[in-house]
Amino acid sequence: MTTTALYPGVTLHALNENRFKSEYLSVDFLLSGDLLDRAHAAVLTQVMLCGSRDYPTEAALERALYELYDADFYQGGYLLGETMVKHFTMVSARDRFLPDGATVRRDARGLLYSCMLRPLADNGRFRKKHVDNQKKNRIDLLKAEKINRPRYAAHKCMEMLCAGEPCALSTEQMKKSIRGVTPESLYAYYERILREAPVEIFYAGDEDADSLAKDLSAGLRSLFTPKRALCPDVVSTQKREVMRRTEKLPAYQSTLCLGYKTPILMGQKDFTALSLTREMLCLSPLSLIFTNVREKQSLCYYCADRLLSRKGVYMLYSGIDGKNAEKTEKEIDAQISALASGDFSDGLLFDCKRMMKNSLSSMRDNPQALEGWYIRRLLADDPGTPENERAAIDALTREDVMRAAASLQKDSVFLLLASGSAAK
Repeated sequence: MTTTALYPGVTLHALNENRFKSEYLSVDFLLSGDLLDRAHAAVLTQVMLCGSRDYPTEAALERALYELYDADFYQGGYLLGETMVKHFTMVSARDRFLPDGATVRRDARGLLYSCMLRPLADNGRFRKKHVDNQKKNRIDLLKAEKINRPRYAAHKCMEMLCAGEPCALSTEQMKKSIRGVTPESLYAYYERILREAPVEIFYAGDEDADSLAKDLSAGLRSLFTPKRALCPDVVSTQKREVMRRTEKLPAYQSTLCLGYKTPILMGQKDFTALSLTREMLCLSPLSLIFTNVREKQSLCYYCADRLLSRKGVYMLYSGIDGKNAEKTEKEIDAQISALASGDFSDGLLFDCKRMMKNSLSSMRDNPQALEGWYIRRLLADDPGTPENERAAIDALTREDVMRAAASLQKDSVFLLLASGSAAK
């Protein structure tokens, strides 16, 4: 991966790769501070899917992509702590694999530039019918959030973990903010993103680096404006007492969410050890929770986790029978204690390190996964590479895992209790 500054705050990361039949190009805008307006960002993503001035309908856009040998264009956004990554991505066939000397590279990029820089807007405002429709759609989705019970439970636990922090926006707050979006305010927000947000561009393909930089500099010249610095995440602090909440809903199974705080953040010495701890605790099919809590004791149907790597927030969530909530919580805590005390086999340590290294190696086959990996480290000001990370994993010891596991301190517990459950 080579890195080139096209303009201060506009950076190209290019992977020269000949193995793929497709070319990957993604333009990522990083939104933090008051640029992180989640309501406007959510509506903007949907409105911009309605087309551009050059492709004024979804049908016209689909036809253009089909004519480019079925290229893929997609856009969206995802939150990393208190920074949103707003991306526009084009995946198109490499010219060398097309018949009869055909080429699509320039036309595919032109389509991406059009959809990103020439949206359907008139006189400084997006079209009212598009904005109103997408506002309604977003609010309807929020009203229906309880349909996905595990996701709803995780969201509620994350609100508890990050209470009072910028990323802890409740559903009701989000709905109210979306209702306040107007065609004019949305277009003004869009223009601010283009003008002020730092831009990270990721490319995987076989184009010469100088040619690529020249082409992107010409196509994205309008983004070459002074960019604002990214705001750091608010590091989450430990509560004095564990916060607990229970909510009943009709469901086939209950969901138990256990939230922890850790002082270990991405970019710090022990972060790789914390990643290995996650693998040994929950992520691997050999993990302690999977083998002991799920398989041996049948206390949970599944267990997954989430880490806010720049905020020090970690959450485990599992599907359970509500009557077993207290016992399941104790057993999960026992697995964390086992890691902290070194009560695990050398085989588990070796196998989980190998799985992590294999996962890093496989990322080279997936440009989108590689992009996500680098974005997280850019936000944490961590200049590492997957190769560096593999070496760091190799060097981890039993004591490193023990120290990382011991850093996890319980902070919040949310139980979504299936109505009719025996638990009270």
